[in-house]
Amino acid sequence: MENKRRTYSAPRRSRASLIVLIVLALLLMIAAIVLAASLPDEIDLPDETSPVISQPKLDTGYDTDYLQAQNSWPHMDGAVRLTNNQLSLLNIQGQEIFSSQAELTAPFCVTAGKYLLAADRDGHNYLMINNERVLFSGNLPGRIVGAAVRADGWLALIEDQTDGHGIVHIYEPDTGLKLFDCYFPESGYVLSVAFSPYEDVFDVALLNTDGSSLQTVFKRYRLDGQEMGQLMPESQNILPMIVYNEDAQLIVGGQTEIRALDYDKQEPVYISQFNDIKTMLTYDNGYAFLARERIGDRWSLYIKENSSSTTAAYETGEDLTVPVVRGNLLAVGSGTYIKVFDLDKREWLLDQNLAVEIIRVGFASDSSLTLITRTGVRRLNLSEQGG
Repeated sequence: MENKRRTYSAPRRSRASLIVLIVLALLLMIAAIVLAASLPDEIDLPDETSPVISQPKLDTGYDTDYLQAQNSWPHMDGAVRLTNNQLSLLNIQGQEIFSSQAELTAPFCVTAGKYLLAADRDGHNYLMINNERVLFSGNLPGRIVGAAVRADGWLALIEDQTDGHGIVHIYEPDTGLKLFDCYFPESGYVLSVAFSPYEDVFDVALLNTDGSSLQTVFKRYRLDGQEMGQLMPESQNILPMIVYNEDAQLIVGGQTEIRALDYDKQEPVYISQFNDIKTMLTYDNGYAFLARERIGDRWSLYIKENSSSTTAAYETGEDLTVPVVRGNLLAVGSGTYIKVFDLDKREWLLDQNLAVEIIRVGFASDSSLTLITRTGVRRLNLSEQGG
């Protein structure tokens, strides 16, 4: 009798398929459980009362190389570009509005309102422009080491002399007519000069080198040249920074301290101490400054409206540009971030990464910024940034 083998493969295949399906079902259940556990209990919707900041929109602008960007400054609706022998004012599309010869080896700029001073740091030449033309130009026998411009066009230039006794020259708006000089034969080096936005006066910070120790001296003058007062605060620190508070009070600062001074009193109104102070600015209702309270802190913004209140620190970042103020808004670049702060409401209105290094910032209007970046000049419309 012949033996015949019989195989039963179909039932075995069915059992294998069933096992695979069961395993897949278990994996899907596990994945569903993990996904459900990772979801929040409820979704937080934006608070309708809080501003929603959108990605900033760079409206328009023009490209530059890095060297051109380093030698460009925001001014009104465009930017000033400086080379060793020429100044050009360009609109935001990069079209030239006017140009002029300018022999500036190491240029720096100071702006106020519609005025911009371009001068040669540690050189001799300077020129003043508005948004339409060159107003005047000139040169000094000694080195130019500082300057101040008032919003209505008054100009102060600091000239350093070889004997160490500096001079402050005062010039009339628009014409550039020199009105008078301030000499300080007994006081040594001129550190800085600033025009008050509240009164027709200016203040000069000097470093007195005639005594046994260095002493910062402050002198106040009227715009007609009459000296109005002198202060010699008892501080071991050099105090070159000058701003004003809402009471037109003189506020001075150095690397680690801020002092409110009164020309009718020798004692300071108050003193504030910090580990490091970077810069100070006057604004409509007081003054603001960038400082670090402790070693290792990041730079933070502080606002002071009166002698009894300093706001909490608002962290600003590192690698900061020179901040600028218009009305109640402060703008500053921090690396690739552009930041705008409302000084009245005490809140950041904008804090966004533009993915390109920001070199300088300026207000083109109440609602727009001109940004000098590593790759070009750009316009940023603040009115479209949320709100």
